[in-house]
Amino acid sequence: MFNINILPIHLVYGRNLGELPGLKVHPAPKNAVRSRASDLLIVLISIENGKVGAETLAEWNELIAASYFTARGSFTMGFTAAVRSFADTLQKEFRDREAPNVLLNLAVIRDRTMLVGHSGPVTTTVVCSDHVQNFQDMSSEGARQATEGLRFFQIELHSGDIIFLSPFVPSGWTNQSILEAMSSSPVNVIRYLLNQANGNLQCAVIQVKVGHGEISYRYKSPIVARVELGGAGPDEDDVYQPTPEEISEIEDRIRAAEEPARAPENGPAVPASSNRPLFRLRVPADPFPFTIQKRPLPENNAASDEENRRTRLEAMGKVEIPTFIGESEARRRSEINEPETRLEETGPSETPDEETGAPFQSARERVRAERRKRGTCPAAPPAARGPKPKRKRVPLKNVLFVLALTILIPAIVGVVVIGWYVSNSNQSSYRVNLSGAVSSAKIALAYDDPTLKRAAWEKVIEFLDEAKKFGSSNAASELRAQANESIDQLDNGIPIRYYYALAAFLPAETNLIKLEAAGDFLYGLDGTSGGILRFARSDKGFLADRTFRCGPGTYPSYADPEENDPISVGKIVDFTILPIENALDRILIGVDRTANVLYCSQNLQGAAGTIHPPVGGWGEISAIQFENRRLYLLDAGKNAIQSVPYLGKSGVGSDAESYFGSKGPPLYDVIDFKIIKTDVFLLRKNGGIDVCDYKGYAPDCDFVETVSSADGLRTFRIADRGFFDIQVNNAPDTSLYLFDRSRQSMINLTLKLNLVRYLVPDRFKSDATDETATAFTFFDRATPIWAAGNRLFVGTLP
Repeated sequence: MFNINILPIHLVYGRNLGELPGLKVHPAPKNAVRSRASDLLIVLISIENGKVGAETLAEWNELIAASYFTARGSFTMGFTAAVRSFADTLQKEFRDREAPNVLLNLAVIRDRTMLVGHSGPVTTTVVCSDHVQNFQDMSSEGARQATEGLRFFQIELHSGDIIFLSPFVPSGWTNQSILEAMSSSPVNVIRYLLNQANGNLQCAVIQVKVGHGEISYRYKSPIVARVELGGAGPDEDDVYQPTPEEISEIEDRIRAAEEPARAPENGPAVPASSNRPLFRLRVPADPFPFTIQKRPLPENNAASDEENRRTRLEAMGKVEIPTFIGESEARRRSEINEPETRLEETGPSETPDEETGAPFQSARERVRAERRKRGTCPAAPPAARGPKPKRKRVPLKNVLFVLALTILIPAIVGVVVIGWYVSNSNQSSYRVNLSGAVSSAKIALAYDDPTLKRAAWEKVIEFLDEAKKFGSSNAASELRAQANESIDQLDNGIPIRYYYALAAFLPAETNLIKLEAAGDFLYGLDGTSGGILRFARSDKGFLADRTFRCGPGTYPSYADPEENDPISVGKIVDFTILPIENALDRILIGVDRTANVLYCSQNLQGAAGTIHPPVGGWGEISAIQFENRRLYLLDAGKNAIQSVPYLGKSGVGSDAESYFGSKGPPLYDVIDFKIIKTDVFLLRKNGGIDVCDYKGYAPDCDFVETVSSADGLRTFRIADRGFFDIQVNNAPDTSLYLFDRSRQSMINLTLKLNLVRYLVPDRFKSDATDETATAFTFFDRATPIWAAGNRLFVGTLP
């Protein structure tokens, strides 16, 4: 077991306020469930915006502790129950006004393990003897969002570890500097972190030592932080007294600041003040003490030092200047008419008679008189030495006027000229390319040969693509639609009218790269955030469900919720929908690039699993498919398709096995695939398809570039097109649909790769005719739906 020393630190502008109201340590009460009987819960509540009283923070603390110790299940379930209960209370208390954003640092020490829970962008730092472990997730939200932003972490503790719980981490905290401070003394870690806090810090410092479970907790920190430049001193009730060595050091710094720096004989000048940190910190020895011993203050010897100084001045024959103890050089100079210039001890001196008979002279005049005696500086008559002419100061407005004439005005003129030139150049380039497109369109209309007509219309699109770089117009859009429609007619395309399908706009950064439909819901994978969105169908279109959460994060185990080791899931690269079994919710399963599996449903806000890497490890998973109660993963980086079994309530298996083995086709340029019984369809980057007949032995694969209808009357080249997605549809029978990214068209093929039909958008009536598709699926058998970034379009099969 460990002894725990807890030190709250609450610095505001360099002063330690002592108490940290949101911090409290909760041992397990008598009514705690059996699995939490030995837990020690530490809660730090911080307010990001707004003000909350200390009594309210204490009530919230007790509420969180009571919810945690009475919740059953793993520690993650305990944290989840506590945060959910707290969020409900927060919503009730601030029903008629805006609630503050509450950040939670939760930590449970159980035997030698610390379990961490975060709600909000807070940080837990564990400083070990040889490394520093940081736990944080800046994407996490506060407790106001209930359990949506809750994150979990776990670490093994050792004697001597120092733990920091802090809501806002100063930018100067780096692992390298913490380790360097730790190498000399653990207390130096605290000193270093406070030096980087810039006078403001809320932090709970927890020190772990071998012991018998004792908890030492104090509010008033023995750390003194004072601002050297005009800052306030210590509190009146501060019982700490400086040591003689510290007093001597302070006096040396005062003398160094009052006197100008002197350079050695053959060395550079030394600055009068050193680069000291803004805050001077006195940190207690390790471990944290609970009492501060008074130290006897030495006798003040400043008066004797000043007396010795005056004696030395009189012995050197210098004029005595009254001074005041503790005052700066600038203030002493303001008390006299002429500044004192010290003479070298080896310089000239006057005899006693000359000193008594001569009038009062400043040090500067005495030096000049001595030089005149030596002949080094001839004396000038007083009349010849008039007052020095004063330097005339140039008005600031004149300086600004000259700068405007020489710099600003030429710069403005240059910017205007460059902008005019670029604008004219863009307009000229746009007109040239648009004229070329019009000329090519006239040639296309004059041709009767289908091959020449197609080439001319494709040339029109090339000119319009180049013109689009410099501008746009309605004439260009209509000409593009005419060119695309003419090419579609040459390909015997069947038009489909597409409509905008969203009831409310999505954020501009959303990029839907994968679509799947199930029941009345449409699911989309956002390539920007790596999370899965859910859309509900309504009379006005598809509406995003803001309550559905399924994205990257740390989750408990799906197979064993009681397991204490959470699983981190990265950005989802592909997902699929599992079949409904035993009246369970429909479950989505997503996979990141390293085969971490995420399970999501309406009632399950997230659980995770891990598929163990095969021999040689994972390359980069890019696509998945669920077929015949197995999950298939395309790992093009390792030239393999791996598969794992589906185990029902336990999710998918954890041991992957190669689908093709060592005799499979090359997969390095495969972007999508479909497995239907013994047929495997591989879509490559150039649009071509490999169809393989695989029955467990060496696969028999053929590469297909051109497809034909069953009667042989129509042919269609699929290679070198923008096909990027394969979907299987049962209308009118089981067949394949390939979607063209740039032309928003679909080609329908049988499982034997015979051409059924070619479907194109209505170029003049559809809402989208010039978009780049990013995802495609079927909402039902007759409703194709595709995405272009953050927009959705839906149509109906003829």
